[in-house]
Amino acid sequence: MRKLIPILILLLLPSCAHLHHQPYDTTEKVLTGVFVAGEAVDTAQTWKFMGGDRFYEMNPLIGTRRDLVHIKAGVTVAVLGVSYFLPRKWRKYLLGFAGVIAWGTVVHNYRQGVRIFH
Repeated sequence: MRKLIPILILLLLPSCAHLHHQPYDTTEKVLTGVFVAGEAVDTAQTWKFMGGDRFYEMNPLIGTRRDLVHIKAGVTVAVLGVSYFLPRKWRKYLLGFAGVIAWGTVVHNYRQGVRIFH
C-alpha cells in the first residue's frame, strides 16, 4: 500500500498541470500558517508521549516515531498541495477546516494531559 501512494501521486500530477493557480491573499496566508502551526504542535505532542505507558495514539496508521513524521509531513503537504490548486473560495474552506482539525487535536491532547513543555 505504501508503494502505491507515490505511484498514484505521480500518475495524478500531470492532470493538475492545466489548473490555474490564484495567488494567496492575506486570509489564506494566515489560514495556512494556522494549519501548519497546529500540525507542528500536534506532531510535537505526539512525539513526546510516544513510547510512554500513560498515553496511546488513536490513529492506527502511526506506529512508530518514523511513521509519525512521514504521515504528518504527508498530510501537511497534501493539504497544502490541494489548496494550491483550489479556487479561492474553496481554498479558504479547506485551510480553515484543516486548521480547526489540527488545533482541535492539540486541545484534545492538552486536555488529556499531553504537554510539550513542563
